[in-house]
Amino acid sequence: MERLDKYANIDQEAARNLPDDPDKRWPMHGAISVKDLEVCYATGDRKPVISNLSIVIQPKEKIGIVGRTGSGKSTLAIALFRILEPTKGTILIDGLNILNMGLKTLRKGMQIISQEPVLFTGTFRSNLDIEQEYEDSEIWNALEMVGLKNYVSELGSKLDSTITENGDNLSVGQRQL
Repeated sequence: MERLDKYANIDQEAARNLPDDPDKRWPMHGAISVKDLEVCYATGDRKPVISNLSIVIQPKEKIGIVGRTGSGKSTLAIALFRILEPTKGTILIDGLNILNMGLKTLRKGMQIISQEPVLFTGTFRSNLDIEQEYEDSEIWNALEMVGLKNYVSELGSKLDSTITENGDNLSVGQRQL
């Protein structure tokens, strides 16, 4: 019953789209500036998981975030996607405050590579182009960049070949690619 009550009373996320959202080319450069960020998992007297974090990441700069268990590494990632809303501070990406934009706009403009590969039952095409907005040539180019073009091109239905639940019909390496 507790779980049913929890899921029946989930807080509503912020708006998916806002009138002043940037166009679909955002972000163009990928500069990230975080200033005085604070993130808590619960309201009230809970201690922040992230407190007074300020960082600047230049466009095309590669960084690593390391720390002990519970130090806030994953919390920072979910704050960037606003899965968990910051309680204080600002996050700017290419100079735009992500706290002032719709969630769909924000999340569509960024990608995250999880530690575990996630594939859905469907086809290569549906897993790579969920919203059906790319040309076949762009999908083939992506497959070539990760080294899967030859494998997929040898399958009978090519891009429309089936991927089973969790990608179980692919090797672990292929799922990661």
